[in-house]
Amino acid sequence: MDNTPKARQNLRMDIIEPNFLQPEIRRFQFATLHTVNNGPLLAADAVKDAFLTALTDTRNEFRLVIGAYVILDNHVHILYGLPYDHSNIPALNHLRGNFVRIWRKSGTSTDDVRVWSRHAESRAISNSRDLRAHLDYIHYDPVTHGIVKRAADYPWSSLPARIAQGHYPHEWARLGPPAGLAQISRIS
Repeated sequence: MDNTPKARQNLRMDIIEPNFLQPEIRRFQFATLHTVNNGPLLAADAVKDAFLTALTDTRNEFRLVIGAYVILDNHVHILYGLPYDHSNIPALNHLRGNFVRIWRKSGTSTDDVRVWSRHAESRAISNSRDLRAHLDYIHYDPVTHGIVKRAADYPWSSLPARIAQGHYPHEWARLGPPAGLAQISRIS
């Protein structure tokens, strides 16, 4: 895998659908994957790259539309659309298993390390307001956890791609958390 910053940025841009809002043919899900014991197993850039590769593979395998993602050291949030005739459980299981296979192949993991907690949290997105709130939640999460002061500065998020596509202004959330975050219960 090409590990240059430009190649990583291209992977991040390729994973995000510019026109993902197609509610007539998709249903949207929000998922959170936690590492075992909330340990920082995703801290290294190479591990985050492996997760993006697994997400790309899963997107292609299950015809997902990726609306947003953020990869933190101990958990991942993903907002994705899937065809109405697909269940989200096989896609999440594939993503989790595929990530572990890719990570182990890279030589940076040992076979005896369990990565994910047993259960992925997932919820259906109910309407466009709920969709916007979850997009904002995902993109603001690095600020919530004190990793960066500005959400746009966090490289392991879909926000830089969304800014480049014109969906968010560069200075988004500069003055504080987006209002829609209040309607989402604590989910990470």
